[in-house]
Amino acid sequence: MEYAMGAFLLGALTVMTKGVNFRAAQHLGSGGGAMANYIVATLLSGLLLSGDEDASALMTGFLEAPGWLYWGGVFGVVSFVINIASLRHMNLLLSTGCMLVGQLIGAALTDWLWYQAVVPGKLAGIALLAVGVLYDKWKCCND
Repeated sequence: MEYAMGAFLLGALTVMTKGVNFRAAQHLGSGGGAMANYIVATLLSGLLLSGDEDASALMTGFLEAPGWLYWGGVFGVVSFVINIASLRHMNLLLSTGCMLVGQLIGAALTDWLWYQAVVPGKLAGIALLAVGVLYDKWKCCND
């Protein structure tokens, strides 16, 4: 149960991060907002590592990791840019609904690619959620 609560908390933090990042970009420009975001993340990561007794082992593992593991950072930057662009044209709730559908599709694709395991019922759930998001967008913009 605590893992499910952690996942719900992560979801809430993700949405709050989207909103704060958008506001940062409004105040500092897209590049400045991204830079502020990544400077803070770098400093906090450094603080976390400095308190870890195994920090040198972590750094060795970090340097020896396969190159494809670093794509997470690239995806993070692309995600930030898309977030800023999308929030200029839709509200946070709709953007979050679209993001949720995208996350579920991405999770299904990753499960299929890495584990060859995708449950058809889950795909139907993703499709249903996507229809709901599209309906909300259509209803919102045609009232």
